[in-house]
Amino acid sequence: MKKTIYIMMLAVLVAAFACEKKNDNNGDPVAVTDVSLNQTSATLTTGGTLTLVATVEPDDATVKTVEWESSNPTVATVLSSGLVTAIAPGSATIMVVTDDGNKTATCALTVNARIVSVTSVSLTQTSATLTTGGTMTLSATVEPDDATNPAVTWMSSSTITATVDNAGKVTALAPGATTITVTTADGGYTASCALTVTPIAVTSVSLNQTAAILIPGGTMTLTATVLPANAANQAVTWTSSSTVTATVDNAGKVTAVALGSATITVTTADGGYTDTCQLTVAEWIVDGVLWATKNVADYQTFAERPDMYTKFYQWNRSTAWPATGEVVTGWSEEDITDPIWTINPCPAGWRLPTDAEWSALETTGSTWANAGMRGNVVAGRFFGPRHSACTLPSDMLNCIFLPAVGWRHPNDGGLLDQSFEGYYWSSTQNGNTFGYNWRFYNTISTLSYNAKALGFSVRCVK
Repeated sequence: MKKTIYIMMLAVLVAAFACEKKNDNNGDPVAVTDVSLNQTSATLTTGGTLTLVATVEPDDATVKTVEWESSNPTVATVLSSGLVTAIAPGSATIMVVTDDGNKTATCALTVNARIVSVTSVSLTQTSATLTTGGTMTLSATVEPDDATNPAVTWMSSSTITATVDNAGKVTALAPGATTITVTTADGGYTASCALTVTPIAVTSVSLNQTAAILIPGGTMTLTATVLPANAANQAVTWTSSSTVTATVDNAGKVTAVALGSATITVTTADGGYTDTCQLTVAEWIVDGVLWATKNVADYQTFAERPDMYTKFYQWNRSTAWPATGEVVTGWSEEDITDPIWTINPCPAGWRLPTDAEWSALETTGSTWANAGMRGNVVAGRFFGPRHSACTLPSDMLNCIFLPAVGWRHPNDGGLLDQSFEGYYWSSTQNGNTFGYNWRFYNTISTLSYNAKALGFSVRCVK
């Protein structure tokens, strides 16, 4: 029991001694006289931290607790532990205040923007090809993503070949090679794209005429259009499939040499694209219409010579009846009501003349010639500017010869007026049962119309 009482008294004495130490010698509390910080100024970058330490004087002050505050919490904050965190660029004053006596100390803080250095740059393409006049846009990726200064500059090693603007847009100017380089403002890192600029290729060629007719000795000039218009190589070459018939020079000038047909071809130097003009070198043309020099013999077949009587046709019939002797089976005594010649007796590419084309033929003038007068085996009529002087079989440059074949009667197909008259069908009808035809004999030639059941000769045009 005595031992327990002794321990309790000892504890009371210790407590009293401790209390006495927080007071002065007279037993009063020890007041705070000052406070200071371990830093009076500091600099941080955004996101950075530091811990300020407050020292309260005197060391044996009874109450040493403090409070912290920031003059600009948007720039920096401070915790009760003195931990300062930089929030945004700017200035702030971090203040410590003692609870006893309101003694203060400050730290002037400057917060700078956090600087993230560039480490590399890359391009979306390291090589590319453009045609002259083409464009493309290169995209530069600067690393890291949050680099403080991601600015770049662009350059072309050959501005004659291609240019590049501040947005990375590349414009091809001329065939060649160049290097497009991007450079970072921070660190001078680079990336490049090897660019090849090719000429604009030809895609097609076309001629201003795809078919033409010339007389021997006649000329014309074909014009070739190469597309696109800005293709680098516009050169073309010209050829004729038959230089015996027609020739063509390097400028596309065609010269008709002799009767026949030829294909004039233009070919591009770039790509080998072609276009053609089908040329017919013919004896005689009236108002742009080419007249055949021979009558139709068998269906869709020309006679061998211009001065052959050849055969007769009824309107819109493919059966041909001979120019001599009696008619054969198949003659029709009825007028055919077909409005047009849907069954064309002419060879492919040819057709019957219209009544207007027959009339145009007459305006060129004509002359009757008995058999043997000018090389013509049978009687007939010469038409054309030289109708009074033309001869057969070679002199057909300015005229054609229509033999006086005669005609066949609509009732029985009987042959009439051969060597005295010539009747030739047109493709133009007059009413349901009549068709226009060209009629001539030794003194006149004229347009008339007759029943479609008559048998007349056929001369073709195209």
